[in-house]
Amino acid sequence: MSATEERSPAGDRRGQDEQEKQHEQLFGVDKRKALLGVALAAGLSLAAVAVIGQVTSYGELERAMRRADKSWLPLCLAGELLGYLGYLVAYRSVAAADDGPRLRYRDAARVIAIGLGAYVVGSGAGGLTVDFWAMRRAGAETHEAARRTLALNTLQAAGLTIFAAAAGAYLLALSGTRHAAFVMAAVWVSIVPLCFAAAALVSGPRLAPRLIEAPDSGARPSGRELAAWGRWLRAKLRKAFADTIGGLVFVRHVLSHPIRYAGGVLGYPLFWLGDFFILWVALAAFGYHLSPPRLAVAEATAWALSFLPLPAGGSGLAETTMAYTLHAVGVPLSVALFAALTYRAVNFWLPLLPALALLPQVSSLREGLASADRSGRDEDAAIHQQAD
Repeated sequence: MSATEERSPAGDRRGQDEQEKQHEQLFGVDKRKALLGVALAAGLSLAAVAVIGQVTSYGELERAMRRADKSWLPLCLAGELLGYLGYLVAYRSVAAADDGPRLRYRDAARVIAIGLGAYVVGSGAGGLTVDFWAMRRAGAETHEAARRTLALNTLQAAGLTIFAAAAGAYLLALSGTRHAAFVMAAVWVSIVPLCFAAAALVSGPRLAPRLIEAPDSGARPSGRELAAWGRWLRAKLRKAFADTIGGLVFVRHVLSHPIRYAGGVLGYPLFWLGDFFILWVALAAFGYHLSPPRLAVAEATAWALSFLPLPAGGSGLAETTMAYTLHAVGVPLSVALFAALTYRAVNFWLPLLPALALLPQVSSLREGLASADRSGRDEDAAIHQQAD
């Protein structure tokens, strides 16, 4: 046996140790970081309660709490399960599109659960980071993984914006809509068609082949020459833009074949219906029954206002924006605050439990993703594959 062969097992072990260390950093296994993320999220949520309590008075909050009918709250779990089911169906369908990995339900469910929990333990990009990792482990090259990840999240956002635009159109057709609700409805009705038109334009066969081509950025400059750093940064930004367009091409490909990718087309709307149901039940538990159109506009607006990946999952800001957008469509502020807190408890804090339970299974999840089948190439492959 050669010296190289004798050293290879140790080298493999070192490589595996390095990979495990990277996974722990990715998923927030570091206990101090995880505890800090949880403590920060809890502190910011309490700060939001304190600030809104000063505005509406703590007496109103106390009365809203006393009137609460807690028998409604278990129904929130039904909405969460419906949302998870829709997310899982959509995730597998979009991931497999155009010669993508055909993930087993178990593996896809574990990726989703870990990704949803990643926001709480301090991962700023949350599920985006985990989705990218999953696509890479399933065999996708770096830029393909980035484009598939962006496509998954773009379709998820598109599902919500379609609901918001439809609800906004309904509200605009009614008389007596309050000013704030009218403004939010008008914004969604006007912006969503423009965004869809722009996405259709840049992802079409005329522009997309040119836009997804990007120059090689080369190695990162080691010196202090500003010109070299400028060229490298421009090339990296150009590649990021190309991957964004590539993600839109994936979305266009899925939406152009609604029968083949029925899960991708219908799964995310199902996810948002479950999410809406959680918020509706949270409001009903505190004695307020909000119409579905107003609820959809309020939730979509709150989501847009807290969209950026912030530390601690945007805690504090998310509760505040949700409470005030609900108040803008007619919900008393004290009720809106408790509904926002209940909603966040179900779709933000609750996913932390399965995420923590699944973290010890990262190694087996990695093996499951690596064995995903990629044998089902589409006959009409998407543009990005032709241009790579």
